[in-house]
Amino acid sequence: MSDRGRRGRAGPLARRLPMSATKTDPAKAAADVMKDATQRMEAFATDTQKAMTAQIEKLTRGFEKAATFNLETFEAVIRSTEIATKAVEGMNAELVDFGKKSFEEGVAATKAMTSAKSVAELFEKQAEFARASMDSYMRQLARVNEMYISAARSAAEPLGARLTAVSDVMKSFAS
Repeated sequence: MSDRGRRGRAGPLARRLPMSATKTDPAKAAADVMKDATQRMEAFATDTQKAMTAQIEKLTRGFEKAATFNLETFEAVIRSTEIATKAVEGMNAELVDFGKKSFEEGVAATKAMTSAKSVAELFEKQAEFARASMDSYMRQLARVNEMYISAARSAAEPLGARLTAVSDVMKSFAS
């Protein structure tokens, strides 16, 4: 293979020197080649360092975003749990009040039934108590059901917002 063919495949740091430079001062030509190679290596090292620094900063920002995202999700779970806890406390208080009221109404109905003068009056008072108890129970059931639905919606809001945030993050990765 000729010299020309070998020179055509020289590495990236090689530099072609004019023929006059090689004939006149080989030491200067070698020094120039070394100087050029050194400058190229320094530029390569600088560029590599800048690229690595940029990637590390990007990675650090990614970790910070992930930590913030996880913290926000944890806070949403806490808020949701607090909402659900308050709702359960409210429903519990409502049911305790209803139970107390029902017991008092039952005692009053029992007293009224024991004071009946006839069997017909007893059946009438018992039927009235049963009807009133069933109406009261159905109203209470509807009220607790409304409380439950409201609590479920309220408790789901913070978690729904986090699901939307997850969706947004996934969309940003896809684009």
